[in-house]
Amino acid sequence: MTHLFHPHTIQLGWHPSRTKCFFEIALGIIQSQSVQMQRIAAHFKDDTSLKGRVQRIYRFFVDQEIDPAEMSRSILNCLGIQDAPLNLVLDRTNWEFGEKSINYLVLAVQVHGLGVVPLMWTELSKKGNSNTSERTTLLDELFAAIPYVQITSLTADREFIGKNWVKYLMKKDIPFFIRIKQNRLVDWSGEHVQAGSFFEHLSVGSSPRKLYKAIDGYDLTLVGILSKDGELIVILTNTDMASKKVLSIYKTRWGIECLFKNLKHNGFNLEETHMKIPERLGKLMAICAFATALCIRMGRVKHVRHPIPYKKSVKSYLYSFFQYGLNHLRCIGDEVLRLIASLKCKEIIAVLSSCYDLRAKK
Repeated sequence: MTHLFHPHTIQLGWHPSRTKCFFEIALGIIQSQSVQMQRIAAHFKDDTSLKGRVQRIYRFFVDQEIDPAEMSRSILNCLGIQDAPLNLVLDRTNWEFGEKSINYLVLAVQVHGLGVVPLMWTELSKKGNSNTSERTTLLDELFAAIPYVQITSLTADREFIGKNWVKYLMKKDIPFFIRIKQNRLVDWSGEHVQAGSFFEHLSVGSSPRKLYKAIDGYDLTLVGILSKDGELIVILTNTDMASKKVLSIYKTRWGIECLFKNLKHNGFNLEETHMKIPERLGKLMAICAFATALCIRMGRVKHVRHPIPYKKSVKSYLYSFFQYGLNHLRCIGDEVLRLIASLKCKEIIAVLSSCYDLRAKK
């Protein structure tokens, strides 16, 4: 039997009732495709009133502490990549609730080309870009949570720049692939020259150009290419890979844009939340991250048995693994929640481990 995850890998160390509530909320979000408490509670399968269920969810967010390190380890275990080198993506997502601006810096992990899942996050409590300190703090938290972690790549967009940021990545020996602005200054024969000027000869459809330049005191590599729309794309990296390989790795950064779309629109409608308190928002992000991991893992499990149709015309699957898993979990979610409501905490993981077969046995 193919498992979603093994029982021993998810160890949150909480009171059994709180662990059960965590799984109920995660599955309730998947079932309702909403983060609003009443909609989540409507899918609980116990004998309490709707008001009582909502109160139980509210108490979870008020009283239960979620350790970011434990949660990141649980997410990796759920995905089955706890011992694998990680391909990371760094980006921001933000939305408005009344006069409140909610702005999250998210460090996410790519799952074997199947999707992207949040691993670490922090609410910036401000509008606009993150600074070097906020980014390095997030990565330091990852190193503290998983001391043995190996990072194969870190991709990021143009806002993630700065001399101290590059210095940190070089010191930590993290292979990075970061798009930079055309006006980024590069050392050239003792002068500062804009990076874009080195790629003015490129035309649409031409091969990418690779250059070695001194930037922020380090010998780094620039790879430039013109997109189909004629936009210049310049990637800064500390590796010496072939140009096409550098561009291919950077291209995977798009997965985090799909993640944010799944969190905020296509999947969980995160923007519907009325939460404003950062601590509670962080707990909601943790549950949504775990729910995302469940969907992607389930999508992979189902794909093995019933492959997702592949469209040759667009060179892509008809559905994302996230959407494939989400749809299947919604089909069996009521049954799983009903079982969870009647089980003890130790039995919950076993149910989730084999929940694919609930539908298959019918």
